[in-house]
Amino acid sequence: GSGFIIKVSSDCKLGASGDYIISPPPLPPRDSNLPPTTTDANFPKEIGDFTLKSKNANDKSDCGVLDGKNVCVQMARYEYVSSDNLAVHVLPIKISSGKEAYLNYVKNHSSEKDFGGVSGAYLVEINQLYWFTENKDYNAIGTQEYRYIPQPDGGHNTEKLNATTTNSVTRWFLKQYPPIK
Repeated sequence: GSGFIIKVSSDCKLGASGDYIISPPPLPPRDSNLPPTTTDANFPKEIGDFTLKSKNANDKSDCGVLDGKNVCVQMARYEYVSSDNLAVHVLPIKISSGKEAYLNYVKNHSSEKDFGGVSGAYLVEINQLYWFTENKDYNAIGTQEYRYIPQPDGGHNTEKLNATTTNSVTRWFLKQYPPIK
């Protein structure tokens, strides 16, 4: 491949020419509310027929108002894929404020409670299952189920599948992070 080299002075000032200096941008401030660093024990490389394909430990952080209460959540996303293109996205969630409001919102907006015979599991959308857990790292876990449809360009389209409690990934996370009954 091709590339380029930038020569910098010892004090890391790029393009010093007279009084004009291009300095590298400062590092962003550290957000102390990000989810904890995960370990391989939290998210194994393989679960049953599924392999961890991608992970984004700090995928989304958002605050908003639910039922008049301020709620802030941080959510990560871990993508497990099987050889037959089934995918389960695991969404560990840390609620930094408004835990009760978020819990009540999920309970009140779910289409099925105690989904799949699992007490404390909530079907939120056809392919999305959520449960709350008492864990030092996360307050809730979500799963989303898809089928990847390979495309000629090497990419894939996604098809939502019905959420289940029976695939090996969801079963593993239900065991590791049991739902609050």
